[in-house]
Amino acid sequence: MERRLVSRSELVRLVNEQIRHLSNGSCTLSGVLRLPKPDRDGCNWLEGRINGVYTEGFRDAVREIRAKYNLRDDA
Repeated sequence: MERRLVSRSELVRLVNEQIRHLSNGSCTLSGVLRLPKPDRDGCNWLEGRINGVYTEGFRDAVREIRAKYNLRDDA
């Protein structure tokens, strides 16, 4: 599956929406980090700043969004 390219702010918004959906928003993402090169799955970003308690719902939300989206080059 090809990933959609989105901005940093869009990635943060998508992850936070998914967190609210999966875990009632126990924590939020406030930034993402670009990887120097895509990982073995083809994703080019990692979660950066996390506010609140890291939960399994947060991890699941990030995993789902990482599978579908990449950070745009101009982001």
